[in-house]
Amino acid sequence: MKHRSEKKKKAISYAQQSRKEIRQLREHERKLIEERNWMNIEMEKKHAQYCKLEFKMMQQQQELETMRREMQTNGRDFNKQNSTKTLPTTGLDSGFGSSNKCLVTSTPLQIRANKKPAMTEVFGEGDMLSPIVDGQLTTPDMLGIKRKLASILVPPNDGLTAMLPLPSPQNVYQRANKFSFPSSIRLSSAIHLDEDAYELEQQQLKKELDQLKLMMKYGKEHMQALKKSLKDHEDEENRVLSKLKHPKAVANHRIWKEPIPVLVFACNRAHAVDQHIRKLLKYRPSKQQFPIIVSQDCDDQDVRNTVEGFGDEVQYIKHLSGNKANITVPNEHRMYSAYYRIARHYKLALSHVFDQLGHSSVIITEDDLDIAPDFFEYFSATRYLLSEDPRLWCVSAWNDNGKSNNIDIMANDLLYRSDFFSGLGWMMTSKLWNEFAPIWPNGFWDDWMRDPLRRKGRQCIRPEISRTGMSPDGKIGASKGQFFSKHLAKVVVNSNPYKFTQHNLDYLLEVSYY
Repeated sequence: MKHRSEKKKKAISYAQQSRKEIRQLREHERKLIEERNWMNIEMEKKHAQYCKLEFKMMQQQQELETMRREMQTNGRDFNKQNSTKTLPTTGLDSGFGSSNKCLVTSTPLQIRANKKPAMTEVFGEGDMLSPIVDGQLTTPDMLGIKRKLASILVPPNDGLTAMLPLPSPQNVYQRANKFSFPSSIRLSSAIHLDEDAYELEQQQLKKELDQLKLMMKYGKEHMQALKKSLKDHEDEENRVLSKLKHPKAVANHRIWKEPIPVLVFACNRAHAVDQHIRKLLKYRPSKQQFPIIVSQDCDDQDVRNTVEGFGDEVQYIKHLSGNKANITVPNEHRMYSAYYRIARHYKLALSHVFDQLGHSSVIITEDDLDIAPDFFEYFSATRYLLSEDPRLWCVSAWNDNGKSNNIDIMANDLLYRSDFFSGLGWMMTSKLWNEFAPIWPNGFWDDWMRDPLRRKGRQCIRPEISRTGMSPDGKIGASKGQFFSKHLAKVVVNSNPYKFTQHNLDYLLEVSYY
């Protein structure tokens, strides 16, 4: 069983492929939507984390400010120069927090005692400052102050790491002796310890949020492109399905309107001529569309009587017998002289059809051929291909490999482009005849046509299942039955008609075929 490739029912295959691509696009769209939702959630989480960090810093600043005011209220003698300094800012009024509206409502500050501490509660009786000599702190009691300060600034148990790590006693003592004391800026120095860390964390969060926003932007653009592609595929699928639902509307403009004569070559087999013409008349849809012309070059009266017996259903032309014509046959081909007479007969008959009758195309048969029920349907539907594709030069009804074990017997609609000229029921155009007439060979015309110099890379259309077959009369003839029993008689003739004219055969055009 042969592989039924894209050559079969291109329109249906394209529709199926379109549906597959649409399903893939929709699945991709679904995944992108899920990814977009995930990014939205991540952005919300990062934004909440950022705002929470800002809120913590604001809490610490407010607590430090509260302690500074209480110390001033309790009569501490602050240094006048230092008392005018302000606490370091946390960036709440600028940067990402401001532009992204991290809204923080006014809530009571959570201190471990859940109340505003007095100085004795903050530092304890034993932790009061030692006397100041020359404006300098002379004892390491600053360590106790900062430890109390750090214990207050530790946020409630919310699972977060303490915002302000405790400094070592040595570092505290060194820092305390470096500046004059007391001062509000000295009390808030603890926040300087981690200010850089907070700023770095803020910058990192902002960078991550910017990356998420960029991903969202690209995701949105990709979604728009996907939607457009999906719409294009759906439109194309609807177009193809519309054609499949209304095949006649598609194919009618492809049906060849001009007459296509059937040229039957005959010589001396009256019974073969009779059977062949009867089959042609049985399946012929229109006398005007498919006029039958029988051409005879032998002087066999029985053949003439048989043809004339069909009356005006058939046209009859008689040429001078090849035996009486002055035909030059090379000495080495004397035994093949019949093939020279046949080549002459073909030239005379084709010249009559094209040059005298003026037809644009012709279907060529021989009297020993059988034909399929859809013989005329096949040629009527494929004729336009020869006019639209310069790389096609004939349409043949014969599959030279059409034995039952070589074909798909169910593929009555399957057609191919073939490099091989098979003949035995074929169609050509007047354009091709104008090319060949001046150089028509003296003998072996079919082998001459198969020569690459004549074919010029052109191809023929042929079916999977032959629309012609060899009748028993084929045993008698110029070839003397050569290959008849072993090959020709075993070629299967289609018995299940197919409506080619109701289907689009554009897939056989070169632009679509490869």
